[in-house]
Amino acid sequence: MKELFAINPNRLEWCLNDFGVAISELSHSIGISEKTIEYALDGHAAISFGQLEKLAKFFGRGILFFIDPSPAVKDQIRTSQFRTIQNKKPNIIPEMRKLIERAEWQREVYLSILSESSDPESASPEVPIYPDLSAKAAGKQARTWLGLNDRKAKTIESYREALEKKGILVFRAQGYAGNWHWGANSPILGFSLFFKQFPVIVLKRATWETQQVFTLMHELGHLIIHRTGSIDSIDDLQSHEKNETDANKFAGHLLIPDEFLDQINENEHPTHVSGFEQWVSKVSHECGVSTDVVLIRLIEAGRVPQSEYDEYREWYEHTRPHTVSEGGSRQYRHREPIHIFGDRYVRTVLGALNERIITIPKASSYLDNIKLKDIHELERYYASV
Repeated sequence: MKELFAINPNRLEWCLNDFGVAISELSHSIGISEKTIEYALDGHAAISFGQLEKLAKFFGRGILFFIDPSPAVKDQIRTSQFRTIQNKKPNIIPEMRKLIERAEWQREVYLSILSESSDPESASPEVPIYPDLSAKAAGKQARTWLGLNDRKAKTIESYREALEKKGILVFRAQGYAGNWHWGANSPILGFSLFFKQFPVIVLKRATWETQQVFTLMHELGHLIIHRTGSIDSIDDLQSHEKNETDANKFAGHLLIPDEFLDQINENEHPTHVSGFEQWVSKVSHECGVSTDVVLIRLIEAGRVPQSEYDEYREWYEHTRPHTVSEGGSRQYRHREPIHIFGDRYVRTVLGALNERIITIPKASSYLDNIKLKDIHELERYYASV
């Protein structure tokens, strides 16, 4: 006969309320009968160890969380960064909550490693403050701060590298199943966690790279202008709410300075909106942004009327595919941590492993639980590049 455990009803009830999940929904999701869950909520020994593991996994908690006899206190369980995001979107789905907490945990891991290593990055500068600047001016200033004023064509990876050099952690969640799964159907495009040093931006990878670029800088705008974290959906990026329009202006001027707009020849303005992509292609390629972003900057500059942009959006919606791959052959599993956490993060973890600051099991858990053979493959990959 299986041993049954009595869990702390207060903590299970807190999780149900925090996630906004009904007992029936929890029952269906983890395969435990409603009667068993209700019995556990009454304080009885009703949950087997295997069921306890399912419960913990669903809520993104450790098993001990549900056995702890002390009451759940929101301010002790949820960080201020998490609560900031939750206040903006109270009905965050469970998978997204887990991603937010995982991102916080990865940052803590990174800080812990830096505190024990000789890596000079441990003295990272704080996120800059531009209190007297408009969103437009702040975007221009941040472009200089990030060292983006060269004329090299930009990509999501080059922007990510620029932010990493300034101590900003940029993670990208994946389309395939796993700890960092972020479904293609989710309307959320990204979120940010504000800290004065080593803030975090997390992007949805199952989108166009140009959309990732804009989301990245939109989130940076929240961190620099508003000094707070945020969570943003497609609707938020198109919102007229002040904080969102500020972040959009910041991103637009950071990504596309006025001198880049000057490259677009007024005399070549297309007679039909279907020609807009070709008209602005040089700038969109050099800046790593979509036609949409360039057109919005041109509207702000008074060079394209809103009516033409609306017509372009209508044409685009009817002529362009809307599906994006969720990303994802896992043939090169050893490289996945680089895609998720970024080059600098992975090098820091491998450096700590090489200096014997951390063990191989810890390195594995810090790198999305890759296997020992994948760690060695990853080390060989870095040795060859």
